[in-house]
This record gives sequence, C-alpha cells and structure tokens, in this order.
Amino acid sequence: MLEENIYKTLDKLPKIPNTKPYSELFFENISERRRIQLSRINKIQFAKIKFIPKVITIVDAKLENYRAFFKNAYFIKPSDSLKFKVKYEYTGNIPKMIVIQQSIDEVTETMNVLFMPKSTYELEVAKSFVDPGNITCKAITRPRLEFPLKFLIDLIREYNSLSQVYSIGLFDDRYKPVDEYPVQGVDNAILDIPYSWGIENKVYPLPLPNGLIFDNLSVNFVSGFINYENKFYKDPETNNTVRITARIINNTGYTLNVQNYGLVLSTLYEDNRHVSQAIIDISFPSFTMYNGTTYNYSLDINLPTWAYGKIAIAHAINFFRNGILFYTGGPFFCFEAFRLRFPS
Repeated sequence: MLEENIYKTLDKLPKIPNTKPYSELFFENISERRRIQLSRINKIQFAKIKFIPKVITIVDAKLENYRAFFKNAYFIKPSDSLKFKVKYEYTGNIPKMIVIQQSIDEVTETMNVLFMPKSTYELEVAKSFVDPGNITCKAITRPRLEFPLKFLIDLIREYNSLSQVYSIGLFDDRYKPVDEYPVQGVDNAILDIPYSWGIENKVYPLPLPNGLIFDNLSVNFVSGFINYENKFYKDPETNNTVRITARIINNTGYTLNVQNYGLVLSTLYEDNRHVSQAIIDISFPSFTMYNGTTYNYSLDINLPTWAYGKIAIAHAINFFRNGILFYTGGPFFCFEAFRLRFPS
C-alpha cells in the first residue's frame, strides 16, 4: 500500500523546501520572453505584407483548432491536430494560374490555383502534435515557371510569401511515466503490488483511538493552476499551491499533546507501483488539546515540478498522553494535477 510505504519510510525520507527553486522559475520566465518576442515578430512580418499589397496578396493567416491562447502559446491536448489557414487575394484583371505552397513544418500542400479576376482563395494545412514546441508555418505564392527573367521579375513585383513561428503548448493530462523514474534528490520506491488509486480524502492508519476524530478534510487549488475541462494543470512559471484543511476533535476523555511528525508528498507513476516522495518543510505548531476541544488547521503546499499526475499528501501527527505515544497518523489526501507544458 502507498500509505503503508509512506509511514514505513517516513523517518528516512529527505526533506525539501516548500517552494520551487528560483533558478527554475527564472528559466521559465526567460522562456516566456522568447515567446513574446516570437509573437511580435509574427505581427511585424504580417503588417509588412499588408502594407505593400501586390497582385497576389496574403490577406489573412492564422492558426486554428487550438484550445486556448495563454502566455503567448497556443494550447492543445496530446494528438490534437492544428490547422494553418491562409487567405489569398488576387487583384488582377485577367484569369491567372498561381502556385501556392503552404506548410506546417514538414507537412506541405502545393496547389495550382486558377484565380479569376478580383477573387480570393483559402487553403489550410493540418498537422497533429503530441509534445510542445515551436512550429514554422509558411505560405508562398509564385507564378508557374516561364522564362527565368520574367519569373524573377514577377516574383518580386507581384507575389508574397510569409513565414511565422508559433509556440505550441500542451494540456498534458497523461500520468507520470515510468521512464521518469527515479527522481533525483527524493526517495524512490517500488510497491510490491499495484496501488488501487482513487481521488479521495481519508485518515490513515485505522482504526483511530476511541474519541479521536479527523473530519472536514479537503484539498483546494489555490494558485498556479489552470482549470480546463475539470482538470487542474500546473503552470510551470509559478509556484503551484494547494491548500489542505482538516479538523481534529478530541473526545477521548484525555488531554493530548500534539506534535507534527512529517508531511509527506508522493507521486504515483502510471503503473501504480513506482513512487517518488519527500517530506515537505512546513510549519505546524505543537499544542495541547484538552478533552472536548477541536482544532482546525490548513496548510499551503507548493508542489515541486516532479509531482504531477497522481499525487498523495500524508500528514502524520503524533499524539501523546502523559508523555506516552497515544497515536500516530492523520489525514491522507489523494488528488490529481497535470502538466501545463510550454515549449522550451
């Protein structure tokens, strides 16, 4: 069991800070600046084409079928197909055959189009993607090959071409793959049998001593997440903060001294056997609970980059009665958070 493995290894688990490293956030910030620059270049290039209209002009070029535009990236889900759609306008007074070549990276469509006077034509090229990245979309117009000199003159005087680079991001709702195992700097383990994963809040271990109660357990996504189609995705450019809450009730008939034992964050891989885990460095006070009293608390946890997919947080608390250990355990939260992936 995942819970059993956590408690069995808790004393030797490494402790990590409750925040992402500054260097990691800085790198993501630089990546966003690159995307902003690409977006500006695209706009400038298209403005130049529209400023000097020619006999055959590109009047519109856009990316379609993306799910969201966020931080200068076009977001899709794995295996989605994107379309590069371009509209061409012919301003000549006689019918003319024109060659159009349009592409997304290596996927190319070439058409011989007979334009009638004062007409338009639209063409789209599609390609599917499974990973984020920067893609190059091109639209080229040219005459059919005639005499070389006339071809060159016409090409300069009458025809347009456009090259745009788009940043493609991913709503990646796949679980953490085993090929990412192990994670450096944390504890890595392999469960004897696959864990029966489910999204739930519970208490471990059971049974609880009579009168000791944990309730009002919840997990809330506080900041650094995008909610898309009822799934939460971690924005890599900021801390991804979840808030766990719980209430402790002491109806045991005794006075209990309460001390934090450790808060463990675990990620379960796609095979439900491989696990990476560490203790999160949190502040939780030691206090005394008299019989008949309650204690409400909440803790903000910043998820490290390696923690995505199936995530478990176990808050282990020691309860002492007259200096003797009375119970060790506490809330066990199981939830899912996926990756929002930008091009590097």
